[in-house]
Amino acid sequence: MIKPAITKIEYFIPENDYSVSKIIDNKNKEYFNKIINKTGIDTKYKVNEGEDSTNLAISCIKKMFKSNRNEINEIDFVIYCNQTPTYMLPMSSSIIQKEIFERNDIGFIDISSGCSGYIYSLSLAYSLIKSESYKKILLITSDTYSKIIDKSDTTNLCIFGDGASTSIIENTSEISGKNYYNFDLGCDGSGIHDLYLPNSGISAYDMKLDKKSLVMNGTNVFSFAIKTVPVTIYKCLKLNGLDILDIDYFVLHQANRYILETIRNKLNISPKKFIIDLRFGNTTSSSIPIALKNLIKENNVKKTDKVLICGFGVGLSWGTAIIELNDGLIKFIKQN
Repeated sequence: MIKPAITKIEYFIPENDYSVSKIIDNKNKEYFNKIINKTGIDTKYKVNEGEDSTNLAISCIKKMFKSNRNEINEIDFVIYCNQTPTYMLPMSSSIIQKEIFERNDIGFIDISSGCSGYIYSLSLAYSLIKSESYKKILLITSDTYSKIIDKSDTTNLCIFGDGASTSIIENTSEISGKNYYNFDLGCDGSGIHDLYLPNSGISAYDMKLDKKSLVMNGTNVFSFAIKTVPVTIYKCLKLNGLDILDIDYFVLHQANRYILETIRNKLNISPKKFIIDLRFGNTTSSSIPIALKNLIKENNVKKTDKVLICGFGVGLSWGTAIIELNDGLIKFIKQN
């Protein structure tokens, strides 16, 4: 029986520190401290001038395979989830193929998805493995929101950080018991302007518009999150024949502490099970794999622990899945 699973996770954070406490104006110190206390976000990092999300992705790939460079040759499909691409065309995964891979007989695809992107990409990876079309998939997430936030936009400047992640998805015999492969995915396009980058598509060329800065209606995004996330979580549990008490850990998109705590309270989940990990800020599609790796690295997790992962945000879109930990994943993370 084909049993796709995540067997490796790595992440990469740039070194350029732009923590909120370092960029605040002393005249507005009290205001910024309130933001830090509410969001739970202070430390964040961004790429240097001349670097972009694909540079981060490449660095993350090299970090993952540093101890076994030959394993790259086993990859037969690459999924690159990214919303701040190097070019509008070609796809950024073409750059990754050129810089990393010796083979050109494997599949590459870009997915433009934000905070729910890891779940969407994982759903695709699982489906490709289960179809037996591919055996070992590299899933990459990377974004550099620092490039698209106006310096006068203090709210977004205090939330988003740059980062990248890599995951290996492959068939494994380690998964025991029932396999939880039913994802819940959704999108409500009526909220596209609640979190978007105006003048960034091909229409901007026709209109000769220059301003390309992130726009977010925080109130609407908050309302969407606290309304939608509990519903998708319960739906995913039902699809997989589980109760909320069956889940050992909950790793949601790390939007900010206020949103996460509100959702946790609505679901009445113990803080010990509900992971809040904002040490690098909101890293969009990379926040779930980053938090998941840190959970495994820093806690006494065990094989067969069930982890519910849920992404939500730009789109407005959402996705929820349940994964079962395995020895291979735990061993790799503990050693790296």
